[in-house]
Amino acid sequence: MAYDLGNARCVLFGGFDGSVRMAATMLWDGQQWTAANPAVEPPPRGSHAMAYDLWRGRVVLFGGFGAGGALGDTWLWNGTIWSQAFPAHVPAARGGHAMAYSWLTGRTVMFGGSLASNALTNDTWEWDGTDWTQRLLAPIPPARSGHAMAYDLQRNRVVLFGGLPDDSARTWLYDGSTWTAVATPTHPPAAAFAPMTFDFAAARTLLQSSLAPANASVTSLWSWDGTSWSQVPPAGALALPARSAGALAYDFARARTVMFGGHDLVSRGDTWEWDGTAWSTSMPFARTDARLAFDTARGAALLFGGIDASRVPTTQPPVFLADTWEWRGGAWHYLQPANAPSGRAAFGIAYDAARGVTVLFGGVRSTSELADTWEWNGSNWNQRATSVQPLARQRPAMTFDAARQEVVLFGGFSTALYGSLQDTWTWNGSAWTRQTPGVQPSVRPGAAFAFDAARGRCVLFSGMPMQTAVSNDTWEWDGTNWIARAPAHAPSARFGGVFAYDAPRRRTVLVGGFPVGGSHALDETWEWDGIDWTQRVVIGPTVTPSDAGAFDTIANRTIVFGTLRGSAAYGETWSYGPVNPASIAPFGAGCAGSAGSAGVPVLRTDGGSLPWLGDTLALAVEPTSANPLVVLALGFSRTSFGGAALPASLDPIGMAGCTLLVSLDELQLGVANGTRADFALSVPTTTSFVGLQFFAQAALADAHGNPTVVSNALEGRIGNR
Repeated sequence: MAYDLGNARCVLFGGFDGSVRMAATMLWDGQQWTAANPAVEPPPRGSHAMAYDLWRGRVVLFGGFGAGGALGDTWLWNGTIWSQAFPAHVPAARGGHAMAYSWLTGRTVMFGGSLASNALTNDTWEWDGTDWTQRLLAPIPPARSGHAMAYDLQRNRVVLFGGLPDDSARTWLYDGSTWTAVATPTHPPAAAFAPMTFDFAAARTLLQSSLAPANASVTSLWSWDGTSWSQVPPAGALALPARSAGALAYDFARARTVMFGGHDLVSRGDTWEWDGTAWSTSMPFARTDARLAFDTARGAALLFGGIDASRVPTTQPPVFLADTWEWRGGAWHYLQPANAPSGRAAFGIAYDAARGVTVLFGGVRSTSELADTWEWNGSNWNQRATSVQPLARQRPAMTFDAARQEVVLFGGFSTALYGSLQDTWTWNGSAWTRQTPGVQPSVRPGAAFAFDAARGRCVLFSGMPMQTAVSNDTWEWDGTNWIARAPAHAPSARFGGVFAYDAPRRRTVLVGGFPVGGSHALDETWEWDGIDWTQRVVIGPTVTPSDAGAFDTIANRTIVFGTLRGSAAYGETWSYGPVNPASIAPFGAGCAGSAGSAGVPVLRTDGGSLPWLGDTLALAVEPTSANPLVVLALGFSRTSFGGAALPASLDPIGMAGCTLLVSLDELQLGVANGTRADFALSVPTTTSFVGLQFFAQAALADAHGNPTVVSNALEGRIGNR
């Protein structure tokens, strides 16, 4: 990783996740990672080196280990594209080397590494933007690999530390012509693959020491002042977990040191920042079996708990997380409430819109299931005392039934009962009540469960087979009974994944899940429309979520935190939704009739209707006078009509205070039923109409006052589900 000073982005390329060498170019802007997706990229690799060439405004990449062994190619990144350089002189192919750009000489310095023969080298090379030149120097550091280098801007020296073999506790300085060993009584522990960068604000070189998990659970940060090393005591609530082989770069624009990834027997995908005093992370750790719910009152998604997959080897006891995060405004925010549930995974969670709290129940910690009930009010967790509650369990299905204003819980797994459950419970904000439906789904944990607002039912799909096999069945809860549905099509049987109701599209979205009898999670996306299942062909990357997801009512997209590739978990955030969403919004104002200001007619959509391709757009006008004629004007402009500019005052034709807001390209006539008029507009089915913008405004007769009054207007765009 290197900081691109010209484009104010950290540039991360490639890497090795323990099984796959990657070739993606990712850019960090201080809030999120974005895939650059250039047309040409270097081949996949790990253990390569990168540095930013200030003089030429390019990130320089050399070597690394690819699928065929050591590489010896040179690539340049200009902020938009990669281009391969073909210098006259080329260092031997290698990996595990280090590079740093010397601001004094205007050259990128490379030292050491492991050659294709696995032999270690101690050669020094410099890149001048056109060619590589080997520097034949004496003395010179011993041959090594996995060492760290950074340029000390305060003292104009390249600093080298660490590596393999164990000359790693010695510090070397390079001034552009000579290497000098510096004796330091205090220094970081002997280390390989410990990243280093220069903190411009502190005028110190920083090294994040790599400690094995057996030695420490938290990493240590060291500072070089040009003469001696000192350990930096961190402040704040968060400590950077131990790791090696991470990437470190200084963000000059934001005065932050950025850390990404690393290895602790498993690969990491977390991002941290050091502000000179404390570590912070702008996104949650990679994790499995966390849960997420969207708080519609606060416009934020709440993420809690799970099993830490960022730093815990699969051979070690799992670490159950108890951290609370919010996804708000397109970014993650770490919260530190006074109270919180104990660390746990595989619990039930749902946002109770009637009471404005997120409800959490049960889960598992170590080998014990839990039966406690917690509520999140936007600032703190509060445990609810309950005299009756469901049995302790993990993997219950849980959602909020907005039609009946209660949380519904179904099934799960209980170790105490040596099996799965098939009980149905409801939570009304103060008490749990067990329901006794005449028919119910078979025993199962891990079923997908969400509330379909358009149809007023909770939808449950499949689940984990335990005592008996679970089929790919679909059930609906109507508040009293379970109803088995018989769709013509259905996803394969699975458990887990993300299940969320997309209100604008009136579809319940199922993403991922684990197949029955399979070893890897699915990357499929399905949608339930209340009648049948449809598999969607996703444009762009497919996502395999690790069970944390919800529908974001602000962005109108399903969001997913945590993804799986094979057996590895990543702390990534994705969203899913239509490429061309339908939209409709009001603008302008109507004018008063006989009822005065209280009687200004309002044009609006009915029941959340949207102009989807091939659908019916329902519009309503109210209040009206008793049963008047109503004209709905449809147009394709809000700026001009018949050569005249819009909006246009209607005062000259006797409609005082009224304004024409849309062009009159088509008129539809209707009659109000009492004090309300309804219009049902058929949206075309032809795909060429996707994205078409249109406008609407209503006019109606008024027996008193203005002879005719008009409503506000609507601006719409046809979308494709």
